[in-house]
Amino acid sequence: MKIGILGTGSVARSYHFPALQSVEGAHVIALCDESPKALSLASRALPSARKYNQLTEMLQNETLDLVDIATPGFAHEFQISQCLDRQVAVMVEKPTVVGASSARKLMQLEQMTGQKIYPILNYRYREASLQLLDCMKRGWLGTPEDVTCVQHGGSIYGSPRWAWNEAQTGGLLYEWAFHLIDLCVWLLGPHRRVLGIKSVYEPSLSMHTAISALVEFDHAVATLNFKWFSSASYARLDISGSACDATVKFQPDGFSLRSGDTTPLDELFGEVKRVSKFAFSLLSHRFKKDSYQPHLRVISNVIGSINNATLPAVSMRDVLPTIELVDEMQREMINNAVPLGPGSRPQTIKSPPSNLKEDELRA
Repeated sequence: MKIGILGTGSVARSYHFPALQSVEGAHVIALCDESPKALSLASRALPSARKYNQLTEMLQNETLDLVDIATPGFAHEFQISQCLDRQVAVMVEKPTVVGASSARKLMQLEQMTGQKIYPILNYRYREASLQLLDCMKRGWLGTPEDVTCVQHGGSIYGSPRWAWNEAQTGGLLYEWAFHLIDLCVWLLGPHRRVLGIKSVYEPSLSMHTAISALVEFDHAVATLNFKWFSSASYARLDISGSACDATVKFQPDGFSLRSGDTTPLDELFGEVKRVSKFAFSLLSHRFKKDSYQPHLRVISNVIGSINNATLPAVSMRDVLPTIELVDEMQREMINNAVPLGPGSRPQTIKSPPSNLKEDELRA
């Protein structure tokens, strides 16, 4: 399979490159990025791949079976459309696209062109997530009735310049919290409505830095809490099931299933196990390889789906409910916003225009 990679930044180099190199029959023949520095770094890992600065040029000069898109989410609609119009399938990093209207347009384009879009939702394929899925399939958890999702991060000052434009990127929900919101939808199904939301808008940064929401699903309620500039960085899901409760922690990953009385000692054993596994990964020099395994699982599934003409594990139809929930959270956040100071107002978050210029699509 002949593959071109669009966007050769740190995400592509750290996760996509080694995953693709591990899949039998996957041949990366072209690299594309407007940044000479990113393209030069990518060439060290894939020296035989031809280099391009523009997607249009790569599509014109190469015969590709698949384009792997690892660029900022606001650029995806335009880039995916270009690939599908050239009869090339795509797999796309999160967020697949910014805005449900854009997602629906691309689903229509899939039908018109006969080519597929394969979302890369690698958190569904993390070890802790797979352990949770296995417990659910075995019936050990029962029916999820309540989910608490918390993701706190540190400073965003190390992020690239484009990430600061909330109106363009979709802000905290699309660029950062998308994976955990997707896990909630993956567990509970499409949401019914957003019951309430509270957000913090920081005028000096021109962006929202914290969002809390209560979301109703068919048989459950989820509490979502996302925050930048917090005192501690972590991400976790706590699931209350009709049979057992479960906790999923990320980076380093950990999974625990509980029933009956839970003691502090139980919590201690779980943390010792999680930290020990992480320490072994570091000491045995497996950390780098372990870190791209979720991407390897996704990409292997995508390539297998194309080669065997089978349905992918995750399609655009699967990711649409996640995008719809994010959109509703944003609408409620804007409608219920309370200014922090005199004259301050939260910006309206809009979907990006479909006619983005190529120089705006930098990885």
